[in-house]
Amino acid sequence: MRAGTASAGPMASQPVPRGSGNGSFAALLTGLTGAAVLLIVAREVFGGAARYYFDRFGLGPLWFIPDLAVIAVVLMRMLLAAVTLRLPTPLIWLFGATVVQMAVGMIVYHNPVAVFSGFKLLCPVIAVLMLPPSYINAKWWRRACLALLVLGIAGVAADTRMTMPWTGYSVSQFGVEREAGREWWIHGQERIAGLGAASSASASVLLLLALIVL
Repeated sequence: MRAGTASAGPMASQPVPRGSGNGSFAALLTGLTGAAVLLIVAREVFGGAARYYFDRFGLGPLWFIPDLAVIAVVLMRMLLAAVTLRLPTPLIWLFGATVVQMAVGMIVYHNPVAVFSGFKLLCPVIAVLMLPPSYINAKWWRRACLALLVLGIAGVAADTRMTMPWTGYSVSQFGVEREAGREWWIHGQERIAGLGAASSASASVLLLLALIVL
């Protein structure tokens, strides 16, 4: 070997591609967004049971963890989009319309809690739209949705044969009385909620899960 000649061994340094840090953070944020969406869906499936047991054991604030998680990932993805300019324009307009709606609500109702509640309801929709189709079609995602679907259907089946402990139970959150399990009838027929807080919420979330799984 000639003097001064260095061979390129396996430990030789390789150039780091630009933007790899942003890509890794975007991938992590996508995973966090999917986890937050699953938390929201799971809370709707177990809405009645969760509210009842959280209140019984003095853990009421845990009810809002999925909301805070979804709001956090939406704001973080909007911040990432502002830095990289890679968020689809329709989502930018949707988020902008949400901000305008909050401003108008604040002016009209002068109630920050009501305005924030409206924003909270829209955040899961924005979060789902931010997820790439390949992520939603992933096997682990569909299996998680299938598990929630099976548990939700089992809860509805059990509710037809027994009275759930949270049926008719009320909890107080920020001075507002809310039902852990709504008890009501239509034409003498009881509306079954299963593990959820209301029959309409249970039906909607189980239909959504069935569409994802199928």
